[in-house]
Amino acid sequence: GPEEKESIKFIEEQGIEVNPIIRVVKKDKDKCIDCGACISLCPVKAIKVEEDWTVEIDDQICIGCGFCAKSCPTKSIILFE
Repeated sequence: GPEEKESIKFIEEQGIEVNPIIRVVKKDKDKCIDCGACISLCPVKAIKVEEDWTVEIDDQICIGCGFCAKSCPTKSIILFE
């Protein structure tokens, strides 16, 4: 959003190169067993257990670090670049 663009502009003005993260994490609902192995590893708390006990990833919060994908025992979380 506009706040993000202002922040990036400010950082670049300080002489720091900004490389946007263009990674996207997707969950294969057919493979996921909702075990929650990914939840505690998420540094931005983008993964939560819903009321129906399913695990969901909020792509608005996710930073694409890939920790969840590496921890998934069924390989149902995929990191796209």
